Amino acid sequence: MIPAATPAPLPRGELRGDGWLRTRTMGSSTASYTIEPGGGAVMAGVLRAETFTMLAARGPSPAFLVLESGRPVPIRIGELDRDGLHFDVARALLEGANGRADGFG
Repeated sequence: MIPAATPAPLPRGELRGDGWLRTRTMGSSTASYTIEPGGGAVMAGVLRAETFTMLAARGPSPAFLVLESGRPVPIRIGELDRDGLHFDVARALLEGANGRADGFG
């Protein structure tokens, strides 16, 4: 029997990287992201990508942030403002745990 993987601890401080924002309707575009540290199950972040892709991500279809490591994680989209597109991501998915398909709840 293969032992279950132990989730990797998150580094201290902000998580920053360059990856991709993927949407069903607009495909993907490169994205720079910052995820704020926090102790809860959901962490907040902001990303910057092509404007049309950020607008498409606000639609009803799911959006994914492909991390610099190449790992896709589902994100819950928030507001779009001058700082970029705000989002929430489940801590468990960032740490490598397997959960619900959307990672929330």
